[in-house]
Amino acid sequence: MVTWLIEHGKVDLNALDRFGHSPLVEAKENGHDEIFNYLLGQGGRAKAQSSITVHLLCKACATGDVVEIKKVSKRQHNSNSNLNY
Repeated sequence: MVTWLIEHGKVDLNALDRFGHSPLVEAKENGHDEIFNYLLGQGGRAKAQSSITVHLLCKACATGDVVEIKKVSKRQHNSNSNLNY
């Protein structure tokens, strides 16, 4: 369902809910790693200096998820010129 919605342009991949959370953050928070990875691959992002990015990194560190730490860090580094994650 997520892939269909994104591929058919039915949703804004980087829209924020009333709490300031993006679909990327919600997927990670709720343990939907496959969706999280898909959203990252489709351009899902959060502001590089936002609490969301810090939150993602802290969660990955707290769980010892080295792969996730590298993924989040690499994504931020690759788009550092426009400060988007």
